[in-house]
Amino acid sequence: MGTKSFLFLFISLLSILFCSVLIISEETSLDYGQDLNLNFNLDSVGARCDKLSNSNTVSCNFNNPNSSIIFDDKEISCVKSSRETRNPAYINFNSDGGVVKADFSSCGEPSILDFGEGEFFVPPNAHVFFDSSTKLLKVSCSNGCEVDNSLLPNDNSVILSAVTYSGNKMKFSDGFFVEKGDIHFDPENNLFSVPKGSISEVNEFSISASKTDVFVFEEVDIPEENFLSGKNYITFLNNKDFPEHLDGILVGGNGFEVNFLPKNYLIDFSQAENQRSFQIGDSGDSVKAIQGIVGMPENSIDGVYDSVTAEYVKTWQEMNGLSRSSGLGSFGSKSFDLITKDNFKIIPLNDRTEIFFNEGKIEINSEGDSIIHWGNNYLNVLNGEISKSIKSGNDNSLFSLLLNGKNLIDFSSRGIQTKNFESEYFSNPNSPINSVVLKLGDECDKIMCNNLDIEQTLRAKGVPNPEKWAEVLHNSALERQKEFDLPSGKLESLEALTAAIIDRESHFGDSELFKIENSLQSSSLRRSSSLGYMQVSDSVLEDNILNFEPNTDLELKRKQLSTIEGSVQEGQRYLSKLIQVYSPSDSSLNSNEVEIISAAYNSGIYTPRNAALQKQLQELGLIDKNIRLTGNLGSQTINALNNLIESYSDDENYGNYKSELLSINSLWGEEELDNSNIALLIREVYYSNLGREPEYAIVPEILTKDIRSFLTTNPKLFGKSRSTKDYAAATLKKYNSFLK
Repeated sequence: MGTKSFLFLFISLLSILFCSVLIISEETSLDYGQDLNLNFNLDSVGARCDKLSNSNTVSCNFNNPNSSIIFDDKEISCVKSSRETRNPAYINFNSDGGVVKADFSSCGEPSILDFGEGEFFVPPNAHVFFDSSTKLLKVSCSNGCEVDNSLLPNDNSVILSAVTYSGNKMKFSDGFFVEKGDIHFDPENNLFSVPKGSISEVNEFSISASKTDVFVFEEVDIPEENFLSGKNYITFLNNKDFPEHLDGILVGGNGFEVNFLPKNYLIDFSQAENQRSFQIGDSGDSVKAIQGIVGMPENSIDGVYDSVTAEYVKTWQEMNGLSRSSGLGSFGSKSFDLITKDNFKIIPLNDRTEIFFNEGKIEINSEGDSIIHWGNNYLNVLNGEISKSIKSGNDNSLFSLLLNGKNLIDFSSRGIQTKNFESEYFSNPNSPINSVVLKLGDECDKIMCNNLDIEQTLRAKGVPNPEKWAEVLHNSALERQKEFDLPSGKLESLEALTAAIIDRESHFGDSELFKIENSLQSSSLRRSSSLGYMQVSDSVLEDNILNFEPNTDLELKRKQLSTIEGSVQEGQRYLSKLIQVYSPSDSSLNSNEVEIISAAYNSGIYTPRNAALQKQLQELGLIDKNIRLTGNLGSQTINALNNLIESYSDDENYGNYKSELLSINSLWGEEELDNSNIALLIREVYYSNLGREPEYAIVPEILTKDIRSFLTTNPKLFGKSRSTKDYAAATLKKYNSFLK
């Protein structure tokens, strides 16, 4: 009996202990309000909250995707680390419950951040970074998100000086839709803008803010009786002071450019003195043409702009997706009529080429240098009026028409200067028309306007056989686009950068150094140097063979580098790989990316990335500030990495850090370093100490002796050192010359 009682008691104790463990293991919610002496309620699930030393700040760190936090009845659910930056998620509060710093990604539900002096709407599926010391809030939506403008910070939330949204497919509640890029919000003035240096697609417009912020105004108040049918437009200005009067959308300006995206293409130009906006009661042939375009019944086409016509215009605009980006109406002092790929045709004839759009037509003579004039500086394409074709000299362009990215026609104050008539579009009527874009103003933004035919630039530089070079550059770029699955936005950048590298390395085979080196066909000096017009190294060539032509003999590929086709093909393959590493976006290359890719072409594929890692170690005080950031692995870098790792000896990844350090020589030249534990540790420590994202790549500081410089008889070039920074800057300058 005693034994049974003891056994029963033992089993009972085990049951109680098991239940206790079960209860404890299921307990995931913690109330920190009383434990940390806070002036607000703070509960969390899946997070650890602690007071920072010597501070009244409470930091909550989140360790799993299902974390959530509740403070003063406000909940932020599904808090997780950013997939883009891989930084640990956290939210820091002051003692009164105001958020002072945060870095986290939200899931599928919207939430509210309380700054103590104002609240901010956190969109679902977004990465949020906030720092009260700078009053800046950054919101990134890489996979799309919806933003409720009614909950945007207003002028009462003085804790915020600016909010920057970046990413793809961001939908704002008032009708803004950002397909990709950055849009900036100023809470004090309640203004949106595209920040300087950015390229953004807003409501079917591509905005290149190269020299200034571009302020974006929605719901422009235009008189209803005006042909523009008010409040259906967006205005872009490079000054936040709203003008007293607007007669339409102001497109372009000093320091920025706005292009229409492929959904709608526009043409129909006039000067300010020509009437391009209509009020109730206006009449004439232009009104009659408009009535026909917008689909009014034939018995109603009377040439009088009445309320019925105005309603048809509004309906037509909305049916064509023009409620905000417009198409039929005035843009500043210039006006346009809609062109689509369906009604834009090019027909080559024996003695001329004819371009048809809507009811208009432009005739170009067989010489390809004709100018079409219009009376009083006005081309009336609505009525199909075509003036006599005459020849004239060059004139400053006011606007240009681009076909598939090529400068087709320049519209000037004296007429229309046609260009590029030897292109395939004038010899093959079945050539695909991918885009028709209008560029306004006489300044071409180097980021957006890749419009000047490279052949013309080569001819102006005195390059022999410019037609052959231009053809090979373009055709090879199309092949590389398929091989590497490059976005279409990179195509012209690849062409221009290839031309710049060739110009830099060999001046298209015409430089003294290249000619001397090229004559050394059988010497050991020649074999040890890079080869061809683009100076492709053996290691790059071997890598290209391995990936694209595994059964090809290396010596045969070396010989092919002496041809234009072979040199461009292998050089562009290397450039395409560099573009994938250093410019993963869909847009064209920006200036910084061109310099970094040029530096990598000159010094090695991962030297810009490695130089950036060295810079991070330097800014953390682990490397001497006087050491050049070459991107090459040396004793200073290894010692810095070892010291950093040893300071985290109690970290759960300490063993992985030490293991990776032993193989750092091989990691240093490979893509795998990006996702290594060591690289992640550097980024996390950098972000934690400096409060900003580290740069992925910089131009390395390398000085090399160019062996070819010892072959020249020019004393200025003999034995000259070559700096990677100088090389990158010179290549960028040449790159821009091919994009003017």
